[in-house]
Amino acid sequence: MNELENKTYNSRYSHCDKFIELDDIIFLYPSYQFERNPNSIAANLQCIMNYVKNITSLDPTSFFKQRTVVGHRHPSDEINGKNCQPGWMPNWVNIPWNTLNKDNEPIDMCTHELIHPFFACSPIKDRNEGWGEGFCDFLRGPTKEVMGLDGISWWREMIKCAKNKPDSTYHHPAGKFVLKLLEEYDNSSDIANIINDKAILKTFLRHLFNNFKNKSLSDYIEPSEGMKNKWQGKNKI
Repeated sequence: MNELENKTYNSRYSHCDKFIELDDIIFLYPSYQFERNPNSIAANLQCIMNYVKNITSLDPTSFFKQRTVVGHRHPSDEINGKNCQPGWMPNWVNIPWNTLNKDNEPIDMCTHELIHPFFACSPIKDRNEGWGEGFCDFLRGPTKEVMGLDGISWWREMIKCAKNKPDSTYHHPAGKFVLKLLEEYDNSSDIANIINDKAILKTFLRHLFNNFKNKSLSDYIEPSEGMKNKWQGKNKI
C-alpha cells in the first residue's frame, strides 16, 4: 500500500485484519468473520474496475494517486454506532458490516459505488454534479450485466422510474440516461440489443464527455423538477 491507501485503511476500517491488493482495488475484510473466498471477491471488484475503465477510458487510480479501498466498516467506526450506508468518497468504498456474508455482496452494491470514482474524474463532473448519482445508476446496468446480476431488468426499472417517479435523485436521471441512449443509438428500443454493446456505450460516453464539460447535461436530458429544486442556483445540473 502507498501512503494514501494505508491512511485510508487505518482511519476507516479498524475491524478489518486482512487485505488483498490488485491493480486498482484494495479489498479489506475481517478474516475472523468472513465465510467466503476473499480472493474471488477482490477479483470481481477488479473486474468491475477493468470494465468501467474500458468503456469510459478513465483511470481513477491515476487521478486520485491511490487505488480504491473497498472495506467492511464496523458499526463502532460510525459516530452513531450503527451499520453504515454503502457509499464512496475519494477514494474508498464503505461496505456495511451486516452484509459480510450476504450473497452477491459487496459485488452488487459496488456495481454502483465503484462507478463514483469514474464520474468524479470525468470531464462532466464539475458542471454536472447533480447528475452524478443518476450517471452511476445508469452505468450500473451494463456493469451488473458483466457481473451476471441482470442489468437488463435494472435498466427496465430505471426507465419506469424516469416515467413514474420524477423526483428521484438516483433512478429518475438513470432512466433518463437510458432513454437518451436508446433514442440516439437503438431504433428498436430493445435494451438487450444495446446494454452489452461496448462500442455504443463508449460512443455515448465520449459524446457526454466531449460536449458537456462546460455545459449542463440538462440541455440534453430533461431533469426532474425535484432535481431542479435541489440544485437551484448551484449551476450543477
